[in-house]
Amino acid sequence: MRHLLPRAPIFIERVLDDPSVIHELIQRGGRYPTVQRYLKNLTEMAALSDAGRSSDGRQLSASSPMIIAPWFRGDWALETPLIDGLEPLFQHRGFRSAASDMFESDLVEPFQVYLNLTTPMPRVDPGHIDVPSFRGFDRRSEPVWLLVTMMKSGLFERYYIPTVTAVAWYYEGEAGGFRYYPAGPEGEPVDLACRSNTAIVGDNDRMFHAVDRVGRRGAPILGGLSLESSIALDGDRYIVRDGERTLAEFDMHEVRISVSWKARVFLSGEEKALFDEGRDLLTLEKVESTFMDALRERGIDTDPPEDLRTDERFMRILNDAFHVTPRRRRPQPVA
Repeated sequence: MRHLLPRAPIFIERVLDDPSVIHELIQRGGRYPTVQRYLKNLTEMAALSDAGRSSDGRQLSASSPMIIAPWFRGDWALETPLIDGLEPLFQHRGFRSAASDMFESDLVEPFQVYLNLTTPMPRVDPGHIDVPSFRGFDRRSEPVWLLVTMMKSGLFERYYIPTVTAVAWYYEGEAGGFRYYPAGPEGEPVDLACRSNTAIVGDNDRMFHAVDRVGRRGAPILGGLSLESSIALDGDRYIVRDGERTLAEFDMHEVRISVSWKARVFLSGEEKALFDEGRDLLTLEKVESTFMDALRERGIDTDPPEDLRTDERFMRILNDAFHVTPRRRRPQPVA
């Protein structure tokens, strides 16, 4: 499983000179929907994380109800900033420098910044990797479950675009830490305390990671959420709505804020030219045929999917064939 061994993360002790700008940006961004809007059912969730599986590791039925967690997300930059005032964060010198050091390359291109807002909830995610990008194949047109499965399989390394992710926190409440697996999914986990205005810069397309519980132990979790639910900062209160119906309100200190910054890092001028010129691209047909060949090599005899993007039967076969999850061991704490 060497293709899932990440490069060592880099820590940044001070991200912004004036951290209060984060709340200004949150208000400018408006409403933020639930992160699970990227998933249609539990079969897709099982491709990302064992949160879509039963306690004995079996995939849950796609028809089972999918509980919507109080975890909300919104994009602040996609290739260019989407809200005013983001440029210093989008072109953050410390993030760019760490990305360059991590991959030993100066060809660093920031392309995404997104916000996560989480109200009190227990730790429910055993660990996941981020959604990767491949030449000709990324989340702009392809489902996230498929991209993550491609990464876990190790079959598409030739097309993978190395990506660095910086995660910065702005939260003064209880818990909310970050668990990560710097030695790969079979290695020992590390628990990093959530300290406001600090960041970890990581190889998160390969490094499994998860969020600790948010808030005090045993705090009630917000229920009644749907894929239409959203959160917004109104003055000094966060308002959660389902459509136009208010579900709950939270003080600012109760909501965990994390900001993720992503950059492509090209290891050579030729790799950058392939990307810039749109050459040597993956296609849906190529992805499907590669998976079919790999399944046959494993002795798995199956019909091809009707549609690779949506065929739940084939999705479940891939989920089991390329299932990877972190070992559940006692983590090593980091202050």
